Amino acid sequence: MTTNFTVSLTAYDTKYSRYIFFKVDGKRFGEERTVKLSCNVKYDITVSVKPKGVESLNLQKLVIGSDEITPDKMTEQPDRIEYSIMWFTTGYQPTKKGARNDLRICYKFTDGELAFPVQVKFYPPSDSSHIVWGNVLKAIEAESTGNFEQGASPHQRFPIRKIKFI
Repeated sequence: MTTNFTVSLTAYDTKYSRYIFFKVDGKRFGEERTVKLSCNVKYDITVSVKPKGVESLNLQKLVIGSDEITPDKMTEQPDRIEYSIMWFTTGYQPTKKGARNDLRICYKFTDGELAFPVQVKFYPPSDSSHIVWGNVLKAIEAESTGNFEQGASPHQRFPIRKIKFI
């Protein structure tokens, strides 16, 4: 049995009351887009899973880089389930000029994982101009087809079909 589903991640900078930004780099650093993040900041993360009601897609943990976070709260919406998570970027260092980092995003569900890298640049907390250059990033959306066949390994269960920046 297979199920098409979508998982989206929204990050909101609580200190400055704004969404995060991304910049189109034209694959100069490997990926076309770079997500801009501040060091030593708290981000409110919302993870949305559509469709709702698929037991295998209950989010157990969100892994961002080396941080494994348990959702604080789950809210049922008419067409999706939303999970609230707080992520602190304490310990991340500013990215050097002309460089980018890969930050692994991994959704750990009841019956498997969906993981992908995101190209990022970390800025010092004092930077108030470069961090907001580019486009507002309301969500990173991953589309997958869940493979719930017996014998499928946790990594084979959720192959990524498409990643979108919204």
